[in-house]
Amino acid sequence: AADVLERSARRSHSVDDAFHAARALSRANRDADAIKAYQELAQDNARSPQADEATFLAAIEATADRRVQPKRRGRPRKMI
Repeated sequence: AADVLERSARRSHSVDDAFHAARALSRANRDADAIKAYQELAQDNARSPQADEATFLAAIEATADRRVQPKRRGRPRKMI
């Protein structure tokens, strides 16, 4: 779905299509591509309502990549 939306956004030059393409990249766990798409959308369409949200989502994606989940070692604890 992400690839189809990307092609659609390039052809139509629609801000909405570009935003939905970036969201689809994010949902497909293509975080680096999603961040780039969000940043390009925000730069190319600074006055659009989607620009602020794209900037926010790019930051969220960038920080989500840095979060480290603690590794559990050994057997799980029994719940009391």
